[in-house]
Amino acid sequence: MDANLVTDIQDAVKYVPGVSVGGTGRFGVGGFTIRGMSESRVKVMVDGVEQPVSYDAGLGVKADVMKFSQNMFEMDTLAAIEVNKGPASSLYGSDALGGAVIMRTKNPEDLLGAGDDTYAGFKTGYNSADESFKQTLTLANRSGDWESLLIYTHTDGKETATHGDGADIWGRDRGQANPYNYSQNNVLGKLFYQVNDDHRIGVTGELFKRDGEGRILSNEGYSIPGMPAYTYTNNHAFDEDTRKRVGIEHEWLAGNQIFDTLNWQLNWQEVKSNHDTQDHTDANGNRNRNRTGKDDSYQFDAQFGKELIFGSSMHQLTYGVSGSKDSFSLNYTDTDLDSGETTPKTPEIPEADSTKWGIYAQDQLFLMDDALVLTGGLRYDAFKAKPGGDSDYAESKNDAVTAKLGGVYHWTPGFSTYAQFSQGFKAPTLQDLYYSYTGGSYELVPNPDLKAEESNSYELGIRAENQFGSLELAGFYNDYTNFIEERTDTSDPAYPDGTVTKVNVGNAEIYGAEFTGMLYLDEAFNAP
Repeated sequence: MDANLVTDIQDAVKYVPGVSVGGTGRFGVGGFTIRGMSESRVKVMVDGVEQPVSYDAGLGVKADVMKFSQNMFEMDTLAAIEVNKGPASSLYGSDALGGAVIMRTKNPEDLLGAGDDTYAGFKTGYNSADESFKQTLTLANRSGDWESLLIYTHTDGKETATHGDGADIWGRDRGQANPYNYSQNNVLGKLFYQVNDDHRIGVTGELFKRDGEGRILSNEGYSIPGMPAYTYTNNHAFDEDTRKRVGIEHEWLAGNQIFDTLNWQLNWQEVKSNHDTQDHTDANGNRNRNRTGKDDSYQFDAQFGKELIFGSSMHQLTYGVSGSKDSFSLNYTDTDLDSGETTPKTPEIPEADSTKWGIYAQDQLFLMDDALVLTGGLRYDAFKAKPGGDSDYAESKNDAVTAKLGGVYHWTPGFSTYAQFSQGFKAPTLQDLYYSYTGGSYELVPNPDLKAEESNSYELGIRAENQFGSLELAGFYNDYTNFIEERTDTSDPAYPDGTVTKVNVGNAEIYGAEFTGMLYLDEAFNAP
């Protein structure tokens, strides 16, 4: 990431085949897409902490005022990004239907040498794409049994998204970015104590905050079709996105008959998006629409490791349990800027609590002097969503068993082939289950009876590497059942544009091939 001057998550994955990150506008980058699966079908974790799925308020002007995105990451704090393509639920549970993105932030040992040591670093840079300036201060220290880390990053930049094929004009065909500026700050702190040779405990805290404001010229003069009283002018945006987390962790080198290692952690996280959109229409006058979404979660994970050696073979066993309790809520209000009167508005989904828990085991078997590596895994997950407040919606329950079986054979140190079968599942999101809205000529109806999506994936590939370069070729086939998609019914004359409901469809397929290669010109052709 440092060598490629990575500035955001889009930069980090742009050379990874089959992986992309969308979005560059007012609401920042969006979620990950892996082999055609995106948003809630891709699991995202930071230091083992699951990130909430994105929420999109929906159609038309509603989508212009509220988004809740998986985009609150600071690249300068990251030590590694691992991308798991295809279903990965046997290790990571729900939402890993299409893949998983696992991020790890830096630890003191990533920066320090042996013994007592201190590290201090300062980095600054400029990115012409969004005219952003960034400064990062990093401090790390080891004194005896204590290790500490502090990273502070500040960025100022501008929106880069264009909205149409037009030039520097106002309206939906605007071909230049809006005059929208953002300021972003991130603080990451870690403290570890080596109790003895077998026990290490740590505390982590992180605060991410992004503020943005500007004129939304791409919406200037837009009219809802057939409703000239709803012509939007004087459009302004004021946004604030925050992510807070605090966690404790414990590493135990036990070396007993049941497990060699135990790593457990307990985390609290709050992710909040607050959007103010100001505009004028003849129907509503001068108005501010405040849209706030908040996700609170408590998450626990315990992972055990055990190594067993039988003759010329070795087993690396990994097993554990994980659980989380999550609360999601939306709060909407409209304010008449001329009179100061504030009116509460009804969100599209009710506030709801959800719980997840899972238990898993995996065995990695090394054979034939490690030339053949076989991996098998099995996991059980349960999920429950329960609307709160005055909601009349029924609770939703789902569970699933997922498995994985794969093998890699190393023909030479630089050439290997692999095959893999893996399963995934995704419990319906709150938006899938409970989204409700009536928009005049159409309506969206909730469906709390949705089943979890499931997938079976098959993959074959080769990898090769020598002093001249490297290549990887993969072919994959993914078969999905109970796939969730929108269905429109136009039989109700009260809603001529249709009644939209999310349903489970029988089958869906995604298949393809990927190739990536690198040629070292200096080694191959003696180039500079």
